[in-house]
Amino acid sequence: REFSAKERFAIRQFIENGGIFILTAGYDKSRASRSLLAEYYIEIGPKIESGYELLEPEPMGHFKSPYLNMGDYMVYVRFDAAWPVGCKADDAQIIAYGLDTAQRNLPVIVVRKIGRGKIVVIGDTGFAMNKNLEHEGGEPFEGMRENADFWRWFLTSLRDQEQWIPPNPKAA
Repeated sequence: REFSAKERFAIRQFIENGGIFILTAGYDKSRASRSLLAEYYIEIGPKIESGYELLEPEPMGHFKSPYLNMGDYMVYVRFDAAWPVGCKADDAQIIAYGLDTAQRNLPVIVVRKIGRGKIVVIGDTGFAMNKNLEHEGGEPFEGMRENADFWRWFLTSLRDQEQWIPPNPKAA
């Protein structure tokens, strides 16, 4: 179900008073969040302009995307089943992009500062689930814990703390 007006108001107060609200949803699971996100000029799965028509968004699937360039190495975040995220606000900060496809390298993670807090939208329903963090037995993907490192970096960034920098994966 959609967020009620009372719930949307409580979320806005939470964010404006310094809270960090993180929403993870793919386009196929975003219906309940659309009215909430519209208040922040954000949408999951924006329609794509193609000539004179608007096309339905297409899933981007499973992939890795760089989010931090350390000069001598890049760090990546993995997506389970990503969808593009659109934001019509000029102050939106893009954290990660989708694959460079016909959808023109669209954002997948967007952050907006609202009052003293922030809203984060990640176009991937399974992004914060174990299936996207590590194997069922706890083993890392390809010997790396990229998404655990992403969350550790991202949370320090969202809190305006000294940023934790992911280690060089080649050194590990």
